Amino acid sequence: MLEDSRKYIDLKWVNPTSNVVERFFSLLKRVYNPHRRAMTPDHLERLLFLKVNRMWDLDDIVFVYDTK
Repeated sequence: MLEDSRKYIDLKWVNPTSNVVERFFSLLKRVYNPHRRAMTPDHLERLLFLKVNRMWDLDDIVFVYDTK
């Protein structure tokens, strides 16, 4: 029995990620609504990044936009 348990990797440390993915898709559904279907993928990615990372303020956004 002890030999069998050593064959397998202990997965107790693996975090369940489905809830994170579900929240992201829920956010995506709210951002990418029918009124915004013409949005470019790049713009959508930037919007989602800013919504998920709420630590940004207007000065940070202007700085990042100007450096591109």
